Amino acid sequence: MAARLAVITEGLDDRPSPSASRDDWERFWAARRPSLRWDATRARWVVRAPDAPHARAWPPVPRDHAPPRVAGLDAILAALDSGDAARFEAAMIALLDDGIGRDRALRGATTTESARWPGADQAGLTWQSPPPLGAIATLRDRARPSRERAAALAGQLLHARFAAFAAERAAAARDLEAMLPCDERVRRAAWWELSDNHLPGPAHVALTRLAGCDEPAARTTLDAMARLRSDGAIQRALAARRRLQAIRVHLPAPADVSRVATSALPARDATGTWRSPTGRAASAIFVVGAATTVYAFLDDNAFWLHEAGGLDRWRGPYPLP
Repeated sequence: MAARLAVITEGLDDRPSPSASRDDWERFWAARRPSLRWDATRARWVVRAPDAPHARAWPPVPRDHAPPRVAGLDAILAALDSGDAARFEAAMIALLDDGIGRDRALRGATTTESARWPGADQAGLTWQSPPPLGAIATLRDRARPSRERAAALAGQLLHARFAAFAAERAAAARDLEAMLPCDERVRRAAWWELSDNHLPGPAHVALTRLAGCDEPAARTTLDAMARLRSDGAIQRALAARRRLQAIRVHLPAPADVSRVATSALPARDATGTWRSPTGRAASAIFVVGAATTVYAFLDDNAFWLHEAGGLDRWRGPYPLP
């Protein structure tokens, strides 16, 4: 095992010694995993380039807005049954490194999807208790139905990698919060991320961010999702969009100087994300009139106005309509 760890982490200058303890390797992996990707050609982990696709690897939104299909673990089972250790290792690494594809495959192997939108929590139609730890004997028994074997494998992975999967999802949620509402990655994440009313995560963040984008593609995508599913995450996104759109109707008059502010103002953080004085990321930013920019913060239930055109002044906070 020590020799194998040395091979697959060669070139990472901060890796522990091959003879280091398991705890040292686990701490290294927890800290470095989000910044690494598996290089199948070199058969080792390498540093993910700054401009590489996000680790969650959200695919494009289908042009016809066809809902996602139920995914499974057939490729992994086939690799296992082949008896080829190298093939199984490659297939397993590809699965674990696939982000949203992995999550959908594990979900598909452990639930019976009966809704039009697999992976959305719709009044209990697709939600179930956490899967039990699958039996290795079931997984290895080729005579058992493939669905039972896939469920056993998914149970093993979800238990063994629970912390790593949760950390990846939490990191994705933070990344999405820092993205502009009209960032294409937000639209893709809103479409593909698994939604569960009981476990707010990247899907909820992406949908709320998408609600702040007034571009046609964002509106069309959110409307298509609303036609296909009615879970809580979608309903909250639609409510957020209505509130943000209402700002345009309830803008304070330019003559209202009662809330001109000179301190505790919205500002950009080190990542370029606009945040309110309380640290909340902007839910929507849009221009009205000739020189007024609106910064809306759903989490603060407030919005601010910045007026350029020679004034260069802030007004706010105003309560959201």
